Amino acid sequence: MDTNHLNYKTINNHQETELISSVDWHILSKFRDEINKLSAVPFGILPIFYILNYKTNEYEFISKEFQYFSKHKVEEIIEGGIEKFLSIYQKDDFELYSEQIFSKNLEVILDTKQEERGQLIFTHTYRIFNHDNTISHILQKNRIIADPITGLPLYAYGSVSDLTNLKLFNREIYHRIEKTDGLDSNKKTIILSNNYKVYEDDKKLTPQENRIVELLIKGMTTKEIAQKLFVSYHTIDAHRSNILAKTNSKNVVQLISNFMK
Repeated sequence: MDTNHLNYKTINNHQETELISSVDWHILSKFRDEINKLSAVPFGILPIFYILNYKTNEYEFISKEFQYFSKHKVEEIIEGGIEKFLSIYQKDDFELYSEQIFSKNLEVILDTKQEERGQLIFTHTYRIFNHDNTISHILQKNRIIADPITGLPLYAYGSVSDLTNLKLFNREIYHRIEKTDGLDSNKKTIILSNNYKVYEDDKKLTPQENRIVELLIKGMTTKEIAQKLFVSYHTIDAHRSNILAKTNSKNVVQLISNFMK
């Protein structure tokens, strides 16, 4: 399947079946049971759990802790479905998620064997507008139940946590995909990990950073660049880290490859 033109906004137009195995139903039921067992835990201690039905665009469950920090009534989100939730999702963050993160998630799902798709864990951050117009920084982790024929997600279930007080991801979005050895395994393999700059200004390289990229393309080492520019090795090393982050490059080889295109 060609995923180049699929994003979060178009996926529902490509859903063709509702085939969910008894195993997958058991997983969702077990997830619900575990959530119910935690219902007596005081507010603010646990993350918020949810179940999203992609076919109906509805949340089948959101734990009550969501309104603890967001001040949005859970009943309103469930009644309004995904459309209501997207109305409080920070617009720039959602555009980046829809166009880049979700498509990468789909690629990994479709490249994974059908029987192993439930072992994938998807993590990303974003911002939402609270009912009092303040902003919360959210970390979301979820698994999916995929259509066995198309491979597209039918359900997502997982948790969200409020990271606002930690001030970790203010102007960037963190994205990671992991795979466990099994549904109940704690051993994980990182498949993909990226940090995306939300705003264009944060992606622009400074004149000094552009100069360093030119020298890297010429094959110069960090030590050689430091000597040429009359700065310390650590200064160039810090610049290089900033350049990789701004360009979303994993290493210098990928950075040079991107600039040579």
